[in-house]
Amino acid sequence: MNLSTRETVLVWATLAVLLGCATYFLASSKLEEWRNIRTSRETIEKDIVLNQRLIDQHGTWTERLHASLEHIQSYPPGEKVTPKLLESIEQLARTNKLRLESLSPDDEKSLGDVYEVAIKCTWQGDLEACVRFLYALQSEGGKYKVRSLTVSPTGKSGALKGIFVVDCAYTRSAGSPDAPLTVVPVTAR
Repeated sequence: MNLSTRETVLVWATLAVLLGCATYFLASSKLEEWRNIRTSRETIEKDIVLNQRLIDQHGTWTERLHASLEHIQSYPPGEKVTPKLLESIEQLARTNKLRLESLSPDDEKSLGDVYEVAIKCTWQGDLEACVRFLYALQSEGGKYKVRSLTVSPTGKSGALKGIFVVDCAYTRSAGSPDAPLTVVPVTAR
């Protein structure tokens, strides 16, 4: 069988089109996979850079942790700490002329060797007493942290009322204050 030049060109063109279509159908299914691999690779590379930065900052965070733990009170295992914390907060409030109407503590939570009790307090007083009380809490080092604070007027001139939640942190040690601490990461609330 003898093919003319025109027929040969048509056969080759048809084969090229068929080969192109087959390649497109085979490659198009893999193309999305390749894009996903490239995106995931870029994400992994960013994570590696971020994690490397965190690893490089390990010493700094460890120093800050130990500096923070120096200010935290330590209690023996099994001792009831909540009444002492309530008394301490009430004393700070009395000293700063802030009236606490009610205090309701949550259960103790363990975060490794660091423990936490959240105390919800209803209060009344003027702005100066509130500010002085909050400053006194902050001056206690890492022992107290005000998680939330609401303030509203009472109707009397200059009088305020509200609710705040104080997170109280402490450790429990059986003996040696130099024993290494185990701290688990805190998840967002």
